Amino acid sequence: MLVIPFVVAQEPVGVLLLAADAQDFSERAWIGFASTLARQFGQTIAVGQSLFRGAASEARYRTLMEHANDAILLVDNDGVIEANGQAEVLLGRPRAAIVGHRYDEFVSPAQRSSAVLLGNDTTRTEDQLLIRADGSTVAADVSASPVRIGESTIVLLVLRDITERKRVERRLQESEEQYRLLFESNPHPMWVYDPDSLAFLAVNDAAVHLYGYTREEFLAMTIKDIRPAADVPRLLTRLAEDPARGRSSDGTWQHRLKDGALIDVEISSNAIVLRGRPARLVLATDVSEKRRLETQLRQAHKMEAIGRLAGGVAHDFNNLLGVITGYGELLRKALGPAHPEQRRLTEIQKAAERAANLTRQLLAFSRKQVLETKILDLNEVVRGLEGMLHRLIGEDVRLVTKAAPAIGRVRADRGQVEQVILNLVVNSRDAMPRGGELIIETAKAVLDEAYSHQHADVRPGPYAMLAVSDTGAGMDAETQSHIFEPFFTTKEEGKGTGLGLATVFGIVKQSGGHVSVYSEVGRGSTFRVYLPCTDEDKPAEAEGASPPSDLRGHEAILVVEDAEALRAMIREILEGAGYSVVENAAPTAVVEEIDRLGRVDVLLTDVVMPRMSGPELAGTLRRTHPHLKVLFISGYTDQAVGHHGVFAPDSQFLQKPFTTAALLTKVRALLDSRPE
Repeated sequence: MLVIPFVVAQEPVGVLLLAADAQDFSERAWIGFASTLARQFGQTIAVGQSLFRGAASEARYRTLMEHANDAILLVDNDGVIEANGQAEVLLGRPRAAIVGHRYDEFVSPAQRSSAVLLGNDTTRTEDQLLIRADGSTVAADVSASPVRIGESTIVLLVLRDITERKRVERRLQESEEQYRLLFESNPHPMWVYDPDSLAFLAVNDAAVHLYGYTREEFLAMTIKDIRPAADVPRLLTRLAEDPARGRSSDGTWQHRLKDGALIDVEISSNAIVLRGRPARLVLATDVSEKRRLETQLRQAHKMEAIGRLAGGVAHDFNNLLGVITGYGELLRKALGPAHPEQRRLTEIQKAAERAANLTRQLLAFSRKQVLETKILDLNEVVRGLEGMLHRLIGEDVRLVTKAAPAIGRVRADRGQVEQVILNLVVNSRDAMPRGGELIIETAKAVLDEAYSHQHADVRPGPYAMLAVSDTGAGMDAETQSHIFEPFFTTKEEGKGTGLGLATVFGIVKQSGGHVSVYSEVGRGSTFRVYLPCTDEDKPAEAEGASPPSDLRGHEAILVVEDAEALRAMIREILEGAGYSVVENAAPTAVVEEIDRLGRVDVLLTDVVMPRMSGPELAGTLRRTHPHLKVLFISGYTDQAVGHHGVFAPDSQFLQKPFTTAALLTKVRALLDSRPE
């Protein structure tokens, strides 16, 4: 038997078996014939195997194409030569409407110039907008892989629908753009910082504008760098206490600007994710102006409350002083000038006068003092005081006056303006125990809307300014915040009443003005008084009316005063001068009884009384007694009367405490005056 193997590609794939007698295989011809036959069989088998493998490969290829999740196109120079089912879905066309067409026919016209180019040997991926058969568009991620087959090139295109991804990306981009716009256009400073390193990651324009740093400078800093050094430990402690790393740092803090200035800011923060990392978004609101206005308002309310208290105390105290002064004078008159007790009575009168001066200062602070206003030139007032001021300050202090020309006229009480100057000069003198320089200067000033916004009590307009400066010890901020409060003093006990600057404050305020102070410890102080200018002309000085020579009379006077001791004293003084007096403590009772009282020439009434004020009483009585003359008395002032009613014609005002002569002079002058 002869066995010859079939070999295909150097691998045996079968054998040829020939059976014959042994002598038949001895000839070479048979062996050569059998070998040739085996080779032919092998080639035939190889061709069959090749055809079988080709069919299997084609089947696998079709299976892969049709079951792929992405659209697949095969493209050559003539167009699309093959497309799978997903390509039909993606392009919205049947296979027949795809194969044979150029690929760029399915690409948006705006992108055709940048569509995948055939003949390029590199693999490319790009996003393209494809056009479906119905005209709608679909976004696709297109991957092009060129394959060379002989001399030709076929491009394998894999197209993935990314329409939803693009929509999400677009929404995310729009959201990020909205965030960026909100972040950048917000009028309040905003920034983002890393909660671990505390480094700034982003800042908006408002932060750059307010804090004074450039954006580049900000991004090289941490949030610790904009805090005062004293606040950093507290900040770090607060951050460490908060698991969310930052929420506990919300609230009001002080921040330091690039120029070193400190501002108050309210901080609000929230956790965000920036570029995939945790971060905190911070909104900072500058509340410095709000804090300043709140401080001013609290100070104004405090000063108003102190003023009401001081005014009330002064009013009640004036009633007591009125009794002391009045009865003291009556007693001195009764005892006669040679009586040995006159010396003691004189001391009582002096003490009462000193007490009255204190109450006048309290009334000045509370703006309840009587002002006799006139048109004044501050330069003239200062010149009139220079001689006295030189004597007042002593030889160790050098006095310098600088008067600017044409500073404008003001309407004020000259005596009170002089009191303001004297008090400021004394205050400056006391601040320079070893001597120094004291400067008084005047100038014309305009306080504008911006200044008015900073100081709620100021009305914009022209002012005459009076400044008193010294080279003394100066004051710290805490002291400056209290200097205008009554009884506040930095002097040792017994060296000052604490009413000097309070009096200045009250007089200036009552005159419609404004007072400010600037001081540095060790460098001295400057007080500036602003009085509003007026267009009124200064009237010619009228000759003063001479007081009545005879203070006695016989007219009928109705006294209405709720303070019993003071009412009794007034009655005794008037009756001692010959007047007929009827007294009553209740104004409502007077209204009911006026017609039974007979003739009344003068109503002498307190201003502030229970249930009915003096002006209300006068107005009621004048409805039936139109020619009734009225003398108002009060521990307050004529301005206080204005709060209870308006001065009527044929009326005068006398402030408590008053002397016997002052009372009798007012009454007599009122009775002798012509009806208005």
